[in-house]
Amino acid sequence: IRFVRGNCDDFPGFDLNACVAYDGVKVFLTHGHRFHVAQGREALAKAASEEGCRYAFFGHLHIPILEETGGVVLFNPGSVSKPRNEGRLATYGVMEVRNGKVLILEHRYVRDLE
Repeated sequence: IRFVRGNCDDFPGFDLNACVAYDGVKVFLTHGHRFHVAQGREALAKAASEEGCRYAFFGHLHIPILEETGGVVLFNPGSVSKPRNEGRLATYGVMEVRNGKVLILEHRYVRDLE
């Protein structure tokens, strides 16, 4: 498990960003507020690309997002506790990687667990 600090976190020991590899797939992790993701995600995509990451996972907006910008796949899992998407449905993200390939990258709804 790897944590990054959010805009309301007071944990100085946590990084603001991290670049991690899962079975050969590099992922840039950040909360997103420092990249102003509400105004656009180009800066986030650029930061991820500069770290050699093809994927960037972020939060801050509390809405599920899966899009590609600047050759980087941007993924926001949404929120389980404070969703802001239409209908306020609690979501989380799932990524499955095997042999350097992403097999699954999707949003799932908490209601699907019931």
